[in-house]
Amino acid sequence: MLSNIPQVKHNLGLALMGLGDLEGAARVERECLEAFRAQNHPRSEGLTESYLAMILLRSGDAAAAEDAARRGCELLRIAPASRGTALAVLARALLTQGKRDEALEVAREAIELLRALGAVEEGEGLIRLAFAETLHSGGSAEAASAIADARDALLARAARIGGPNHKKSFLERVDENARTLALAERWSREAPR
Repeated sequence: MLSNIPQVKHNLGLALMGLGDLEGAARVERECLEAFRAQNHPRSEGLTESYLAMILLRSGDAAAAEDAARRGCELLRIAPASRGTALAVLARALLTQGKRDEALEVAREAIELLRALGAVEEGEGLIRLAFAETLHSGGSAEAASAIADARDALLARAARIGGPNHKKSFLERVDENARTLALAERWSREAPR
């Protein structure tokens, strides 16, 4: 039986990351990894590796983030609707390290998974952003339409949120959402007329 305590703590790790406590966030996710391994719950373990990869990437350790994201991708082969997030984090970790071609390959896999499934459990915005960023890093003309698609999908999701304060928080305080909007604006200004 899966204990609820690691599930709750797993989400706490992301909350701590959002508050800027990257060390605490990584510690919590590592504790959850141990618990999920002991419970033999590979899906939760894979999700936790993905969250740990996000935290490590934000901490500036792209190589460790790559390792965690790769473990998450492998564990989540059993859960395609959850795997996209791990792929997106892996793409961003690779891109941060200058491994552009591999990053693009992984980002394409993530966006193709999203398109095939129609929706994922979480991480849609991150998947779309990673795809656009990897395209842009290689100078692809496809990047402008990818970021516009990401923006449009984000705004469609935001339109379903009740209350202007919640919508504003979703668009401005979720890192990948704010970055998507900022890049869409910037890249549209930079596009040749």
